[in-house]
Amino acid sequence: MPEIRGGGLDNPFSEEEVWEAIKASPAEKAPGPDGFIGVFFRSCWQTIKHDIMKVFHQFYCIAGDNLATLNSALVVLIPKKDGVATVSDYMPIS
Repeated sequence: MPEIRGGGLDNPFSEEEVWEAIKASPAEKAPGPDGFIGVFFRSCWQTIKHDIMKVFHQFYCIAGDNLATLNSALVVLIPKKDGVATVSDYMPIS
């Protein structure tokens, strides 16, 4: 587990912390819905680390401003079939 520097959990994420988390994640499982497994993140780290760190920086900036925005979502009902008649005929997508 990465060491907490500066005495606070509200510090920005460091590249070292993110890399340690990637190395600690399962190699053959995808941590998110994108389907990229741990092996991908490890083997491509030098290429993707700047983009990944941008994501963590944006998350840090949003969290610092207003955590409520992290808990908001737009729910859309997608019809499962033609001629929907009940709510169960829809698939919710967030």
